[in-house]
Amino acid sequence: MSPAQSTALRIASVLWLIWGLVHAFAGVMVIASDPAGGFGAILDAMDRASFDMAWPEGAGGVLNQHGWNLLWGGAITVLCAVLVWRRNRTAIWVAAMIGGLLDLGYFMTGGQRAHCSELPLG
Repeated sequence: MSPAQSTALRIASVLWLIWGLVHAFAGVMVIASDPAGGFGAILDAMDRASFDMAWPEGAGGVLNQHGWNLLWGGAITVLCAVLVWRRNRTAIWVAAMIGGLLDLGYFMTGGQRAHCSELPLG
C-alpha cells in the first residue's frame, strides 16, 4: 500500500470515528428522553415547548427504536473506524454500508430539516 493510500485510510478512519460517535451520542440522547425530549433532540432546531403535549405510548416506542438504530449504527461504525485504521478492507465496506443506510432517510429528503408546520401534531 502506498503512503498516499495509507494516509487516505487514516483520514477516512478518523472521519468514520467522528460520524459514529455523533450518531451513537444522538441515539443515547433520544433513548434517554421522554417523547417530547426525543423529538426535540431529533429536531434540534425547534423549541422543546412546541412538543410538550400528551403523546401516545407508541410514540415513545418509535422514538426508542430510532434511538436504538442510531446507537448500534454508531457503535458499529466506531468499531469499523478502528479496523479501517488497521487497513481492513472489509471494514471500509461495512462502514460505508452502515453509514449510508443509517442516513438514507436524511439524504432522501434532500437534507432538509422538518419544520413545525410540516409535522402532524394535531
